[in-house]
Amino acid sequence: MGIKRFDQNRFIIADAYFGIYLVNLKLDHAEQIIKPSANDENDNLTNVECAFFNDVAVLNNDTIIFSCSSSRWGVGLAFHMLLEHKIDGKLQLTVENATPQIFIDNLPGLPDNIRITSENNYFVGLAVHRSSNYFSIFDFMGHYPWARKMFIEWIPESFINTYLPKLTKKYGFVIEFDESGNTVETFQDPTGETVNYISEVVESNGTLYLGSFKDDYIAKVLKNMGVLTEI
Repeated sequence: MGIKRFDQNRFIIADAYFGIYLVNLKLDHAEQIIKPSANDENDNLTNVECAFFNDVAVLNNDTIIFSCSSSRWGVGLAFHMLLEHKIDGKLQLTVENATPQIFIDNLPGLPDNIRITSENNYFVGLAVHRSSNYFSIFDFMGHYPWARKMFIEWIPESFINTYLPKLTKKYGFVIEFDESGNTVETFQDPTGETVNYISEVVESNGTLYLGSFKDDYIAKVLKNMGVLTEI
């Protein structure tokens, strides 16, 4: 899902299912450093409660941030995550040879890729956004846990992934935060007309380029506008 250069010889990779790896391409060697807690193999690896490792960013030679979209549902089951109604999206900070710590939690949606900004802050796009300001079928069903459980356990995945997205409001949402986890700024498109379901943000010369796992184009917006309006 995510790949960044870690040092001169190694890359760090977030595998959606199996965790975080350090990979040396020259030596053709991969070292797993973080694994999901569901993997109960008896080893010395760090375990984290995560079923969907999404992306990774490098702060320095011994510290990384990685995004975990869900502790239960894997890649491709984003709407199952929303149906479950669990505040689960988070960023975790990991120092080498130490237990990962939650860096940012209670995000207003599902975090996707992490990218560095020109001010050495970080962007994270929210693949799916949630808000109390508009009707959401997922929030409405929050009052009916039996209905959500029925959907998750009895309704085919193909139906959930095909039809429930049609009942969600389009919304583009990007958060900029500093290395202490403080929110610096947010960029939003409440209509979702420019871009929605944001998966990645890249900054270049004051312009943001935004990718989406639903839209078939890359949006281009000015960072200093503060809103996600196409230019």
